[in-house]
Amino acid sequence: MIGPFRRRPRPLGLAVPLYVHPVLAPEAWRALGGADLGRGFAVANVASGPGSAPDPVYQDALGALTAAGTPLAGYVDSSYGQRAPELLVAELRLWRELYGITGVFVDQITSHPRDEREARTLIGRLRDAGASRVVVNAGVPAAAVWCETADVVVTFEGPWDRYRGHHESGGSPGRRCHLVHSIPADVPTTEVAARIAAAGAGIAGVSHGLMPNPWTIEGGTSWPR
Repeated sequence: MIGPFRRRPRPLGLAVPLYVHPVLAPEAWRALGGADLGRGFAVANVASGPGSAPDPVYQDALGALTAAGTPLAGYVDSSYGQRAPELLVAELRLWRELYGITGVFVDQITSHPRDEREARTLIGRLRDAGASRVVVNAGVPAAAVWCETADVVVTFEGPWDRYRGHHESGGSPGRRCHLVHSIPADVPTTEVAARIAAAGAGIAGVSHGLMPNPWTIEGGTSWPR
């Protein structure tokens, strides 16, 4: 079950990969509209991206979140640099046209590109296409070029048992996001929040869910108090 959400300010920004259709989890979507994500964001994902045609249910649900002030980023997949920048730019434009979303979440980037100009070109083209916020997901500590050009970089995505020994230093925690799943239900949220802070992240998404898709409502997505 999704939660807990609170309205009070949080020192830790909350990342919410909400990978579930609004029809399947209407209460979760409504709760998100009343949540304070701080400097975090919610990731919208219609069909591993925006899809090619509008989904009226998603239009209503995402419109309600926008009206509530929820910071949104539309999902696009870099496929570790295998997809051309123009395809990602086209999907960003669809997110804007179909759902009014200007933030973008670029999944599966190459953490250390062979040529830094590729990273700078991608981020520059997304911004030129109207991206108001660019979040990139390397899933591991990434090259400095990503931290210099993107607004937020996901530098860890993985299970709790591997995360307990993870630590990063330097840079701005507010621009570093960790996505942690497979957290045992008996681990207190205060312990999770403390571990995230010690690991050097200012934004985090956490879940009790397991692979292959821990970021679902059924998986028990939750956020530290």
